[in-house]
Amino acid sequence: MLACPRVSPEWELAALRALIKPQTKAAIAHRSAKQLWTRDADGIVAVACDRVAERLGARFEPHLSPDGDYHFFLEFPASDVEPAKALALLLSRRLPKHWLVFDRLLVHNGRFYRRRRGYMLTLRPASDVHLKRDIRAAVRDLLKG
Repeated sequence: MLACPRVSPEWELAALRALIKPQTKAAIAHRSAKQLWTRDADGIVAVACDRVAERLGARFEPHLSPDGDYHFFLEFPASDVEPAKALALLLSRRLPKHWLVFDRLLVHNGRFYRRRRGYMLTLRPASDVHLKRDIRAAVRDLLKG
């Protein structure tokens, strides 16, 4: 699945961390948990899905909802994981202030993240998640502009 939650996953982890260690509550004290969805964001998602479909042949149908836990949500078969990664990167570049959820990973501003192991409630870059060479070449110009 690829989705954009209404509540920032980064904020959720910081809130859990603040429950365990109250001295860290300053990280969320005066911040909103909500990820604001602009009027043009629905169009950005639709255009990105169309562009990836043109280049890679994988068809994605996002479910856009005015209410619920997610701004948009899309499911894809296991055979389309690589094109879905390209779509996640493209959307994270087009919506740079939003955190996206890609399976168990998080995506923000063109980068994949995962939670640290154990009880640590922090994020670290997922250094082992990459686009395959042929897919990166097909969407290179989309990711730059």
